[in-house]
Amino acid sequence: MKRLAILLFLPVFLIFFAMPASASYVLDLFDANFSGYSGPYVQVAIDLNDATHAVVTVQGLSSGGYYYLMGDGASFAANVNAGSFTVCDIIGTNTFSGFTPGSYSYSINVNKPKQVDGFGKFNLTINSFDGFRHSATQISFKLENISGTWTTASGVLALNAGDNLAASHIYVWDGTSANNEAGGYVGGASPVPVPGVVWLLGTSLAGLVGWRSRQRK
Repeated sequence: MKRLAILLFLPVFLIFFAMPASASYVLDLFDANFSGYSGPYVQVAIDLNDATHAVVTVQGLSSGGYYYLMGDGASFAANVNAGSFTVCDIIGTNTFSGFTPGSYSYSINVNKPKQVDGFGKFNLTINSFDGFRHSATQISFKLENISGTWTTASGVLALNAGDNLAASHIYVWDGTSANNEAGGYVGGASPVPVPGVVWLLGTSLAGLVGWRSRQRK
């Protein structure tokens, strides 16, 4: 019986104690300062290459027949969990024709973070050259922590005073019109579960419940 219990608990231990530090951390930006279009609007994936280097990939999503494209000032903003850091290799792409993403500039304000609409202040903002026709379906960039280290991908960003990890200025587009339908800021901090981890944890817990039920009979 003890052996069975160990086998049932083993996946749980593997999840919480054996996951590599380089595992991706994924979060959705759900909250919007405009109405009429459902989220999530943007998904952010963080990959920790080592203790001081991370790659951030920001993907515009779609919902209800609308596409959410990132552009203009604060195309993406984040609160980086570091006293000092650098940004490089900012790349914007758009899978639709007729768009020219970028060019991009960025602002690092550790001591005086920049306010991004109603989502609080962020110490990093990435800005596109112009508006709708320079928007992107994806923006990626690299971060280097030069004042400390990160132990997990989820620790690369930190909540700001408004309880947000990131924000983005997006355009709502129907995929055919010459102009966007709407525009505004989105933000939030809603982690997306990794399907394999959720399945493994659920299977382990279900097995444990079944084993306990048999023990009581």
